[in-house]
Amino acid sequence: MADARHRHHGAVAGWRVVAHITSALVLAGTAAVAVSSRTIGRPTWWLGPTSNPASPLLILLPVALVALPVVVHLMKSRVAPAVSVACSLGLVALALGDAGDSSAVALGFVVVALAGALAHGAVWLGLRQYR
Repeated sequence: MADARHRHHGAVAGWRVVAHITSALVLAGTAAVAVSSRTIGRPTWWLGPTSNPASPLLILLPVALVALPVVVHLMKSRVAPAVSVACSLGLVALALGDAGDSSAVALGFVVVALAGALAHGAVWLGLRQYR
């Protein structure tokens, strides 16, 4: 019985590590697309041009959407996988704001956000096995 419990906690911890790595990669991808958008002169709507940047709160929104799942996973909450998927879909919604003006930048964000949503969805399914 103790051996099974140890395997259970190890598997759950492993899935949480995957969730943290996914969040780190989504943050890196989001930063890469944001920096690239400014570099090519087509900044995202939530970033704004260098000469007239958006509000710092608006700029931090994508960061918050990536950081929130990490915090919730650290709290070992049962809703962490759902929060992770919801935040990834929130990033997709942010990306759609650029679909008209800068479709290539929007597509980059959508790809990063959907990859995060799929990976977090896999974590969710993996964690369900150990409940």
